[in-house]
Amino acid sequence: MSKYIPLYYLLCMLLIMGAFAAMAQNQYGLVILGLVAGSFSVLFLFQLMELYAGVTKMPRQFMLSGELISLIILSAVLCMRIFYVRFPLVEELYGVSGVVLGCIYVIKVVGDLKDKHFEKSAYRFMMIMIHSSIVMYITSMILVPFFPRYSEPFGIAGFILFIGFFVIAIVVRQIINNDENIPIIQYLTRIKDRSIVLIAIFMIFTAYMGLTKIGLVPKMYTDEYPKAYFELVNRAESSNEKSVNGEYKHEEFKEMYDKFINRHTVSE
Repeated sequence: MSKYIPLYYLLCMLLIMGAFAAMAQNQYGLVILGLVAGSFSVLFLFQLMELYAGVTKMPRQFMLSGELISLIILSAVLCMRIFYVRFPLVEELYGVSGVVLGCIYVIKVVGDLKDKHFEKSAYRFMMIMIHSSIVMYITSMILVPFFPRYSEPFGIAGFILFIGFFVIAIVVRQIINNDENIPIIQYLTRIKDRSIVLIAIFMIFTAYMGLTKIGLVPKMYTDEYPKAYFELVNRAESSNEKSVNGEYKHEEFKEMYDKFINRHTVSE
């Protein structure tokens, strides 16, 4: 896990840069976001291949591989959404992958509760909070396409749990492991799951959602299509619109808009 930290850091920085570019209505902003999502998917795939090449303990392999497969699918679906690529049952695949990932982190929370090694340590409560926070965020993420009105409370709960984790991390700072004092953040990077990566990505999206809601930053758009097109896309993805003959309004809009542009574009 620790050897991938620089790559995760780079992708998170590109994620923030792409978001700011998209908020400024630069076309390349969403391209960067799509490439970042695709890069995460490829990076998780590489780790899955590495896992099967070097891990022999089946219980650990099962949990880690389930986590990585879910993240591969979720990242790939997000990448396709950004580039307006859809296929039948894509939302169902997205939902199932999210449920699997959420169940894995629920198991981690149960494991934290039973952990005897850190029974009297604040570290135990920190891990319960961070894993529970991820469960809440994943639940919120799953509900967005199907029940958008119920997704926000889970996102708020995830944020509150993360704040609790953050406060304890500031107070404790270090833990004792094998008679060695180790900074909390350094120890967390040694964990083999993707907790830190997921919580970092969720915090970026939480900051974006919060700042856009109070009007401090604009929403992400591209100048390639009119704003109305993205409003139609949001309606389809939030299940506020039913498809007609397998086609959503934004797909019809895009097709007619592309024809309009091609008809009025003067080729040199």
